[in-house]
Amino acid sequence: RYTVAPSGVKVANDDGVLVTWSKVAGATSYRVYRRTVKADGTVGDWDGFKDKVTSTKFIDDTAVSGKTYQYAVRAYSDGGNSVLSSEKAILYIAIPDFSIEATVKGIKITWEQVAGAETYRIYRKVHGGSWSKIKTRSSSSTSYTDTDAPSGKKVYYMIRAVKGSSVSDYDTHSLTYLKTPIVKVKNTTSGVYTSWKKIFNCSFFS
Repeated sequence: RYTVAPSGVKVANDDGVLVTWSKVAGATSYRVYRRTVKADGTVGDWDGFKDKVTSTKFIDDTAVSGKTYQYAVRAYSDGGNSVLSSEKAILYIAIPDFSIEATVKGIKITWEQVAGAETYRIYRKVHGGSWSKIKTRSSSSTSYTDTDAPSGKKVYYMIRAVKGSSVSDYDTHSLTYLKTPIVKVKNTTSGVYTSWKKIFNCSFFS
């Protein structure tokens, strides 16, 4: 009995490379193949590095950020195995690992550099709103302070690493930000007079 090769193979940046394909009638399992594409465009040999996959997706968490790979899939059934599917290529870019913290100047975003990244795109979303890109930083950057973060609201951030047309997936972090009050003092006949502008959504000072 003839076993059809999987079709519709797709690859995407995830927490690794996400490989998906269409289900083959009668297939009992699949084997995922990978080969490396070198800088000069030549390719290495196929490595059938993951077999006995019973679903129609697989995440390659051994992919190295900044490298280009080709993926293909073979179907297996009681009647034998198929030929390899058509290959799909991807330049894998890893998800940046980052943290956020409130500072006097705004919300500071700090991340670890991602191998192969040319730039980093920083996005912000206020609770209930939509994502918008607020800054693009160079490959040598590891931090950015958002001085326009809205006070008194829960704010979300994400960072995506970019090389050419390849964009990483992302994680998100959030916090409710309160701006630091700007305090003014002056001497009066009654003592030192202290004043500040009201901070939105702040219920007390300590």
